Amino acid sequence: MTVHKIGDSVPRQENERLITGSGRFTDDLRFDDEAHMAVVRSVHANAVLRAVDCETARSMEGVIAVLTCRELKEDGIGALKPPFSVTSADGTPMFLPELLALVTDRVRSVGDPIAVVIAETRDIAEDAAECVLVDYEEHEAVSRPRAATLEGAPRIWDDLEDNIAFRIELGDEQARKAAFEVEIDPMTGATRITRYCVVDDFGTVINPMLLKGQIHGGVVQGAGQALMEDIVYEAGTGQQLTASFMDYAMPRADDFPDFTVESMPTPTKANAIGAKGAGEAGTVGALPAVISAICDALSPYGIHHIEMPATPMPVWQALKDAGAYD
Repeated sequence: MTVHKIGDSVPRQENERLITGSGRFTDDLRFDDEAHMAVVRSVHANAVLRAVDCETARSMEGVIAVLTCRELKEDGIGALKPPFSVTSADGTPMFLPELLALVTDRVRSVGDPIAVVIAETRDIAEDAAECVLVDYEEHEAVSRPRAATLEGAPRIWDDLEDNIAFRIELGDEQARKAAFEVEIDPMTGATRITRYCVVDDFGTVINPMLLKGQIHGGVVQGAGQALMEDIVYEAGTGQQLTASFMDYAMPRADDFPDFTVESMPTPTKANAIGAKGAGEAGTVGALPAVISAICDALSPYGIHHIEMPATPMPVWQALKDAGAYD
């Protein structure tokens, strides 16, 4: 019997079970007297709720309850609290709106939860959810983050004039330039990552192989969002246009170089072995790193901002607008 110690690279044992369909997931579980929930969601990106009629749904056989924000308040369920808050560089506190599990009088995105239906089966819950009638007063919506910050853009929250919750800058610019490099084809605007280095503190590393695999996947997820993944919404309505993988680009292995992953562990005192989480580390670093590297490559042309995703078209357009082809 092989005995492993902390710091050994140990291959996963569960892969065959998971990739052959033998895994057991939450949706596979069944219990006696279980109930099912369906959510009634907004079909508009920006609208005032005039009325929500749940009576037909409540009267359907097999429906246990139909709940709205009214029931939330009656039961004393308050607003959701963010796990942290930040302060802008000028000392202004982060804008924190009241966020309830179910919206009250206004929806601010397609899919905002308006009501939930609890029923004896999934089919009954979904059928009853379709019987909840919502009367909307639709307003103009903005579907791109940068457009939402422009003067005259529709307000998301009445108490926030410019739709910007906070402003902050962090990091070492010179270190970032050295760690991430990209190449841009000036004729097509196509970007390719040529070098990517990761240095992070995960505390005591229990299994380096799993840690690096987690980081690799996270980097690809973040870089994919920075370079190609784009959820496109119709201007003015906020309706999603990229609703399947036929319209949504996904990163592949040959889109990336080999990654350099280094660990600088400082064991935590929060547990006995000193390990820290690594779940989102690769992703949160990749987004700003890749976009910053692109901006560095374009800076000789006076270009210092590119929206995500930096697909070939906006990169080429930025070069054209900057006079690169004159």
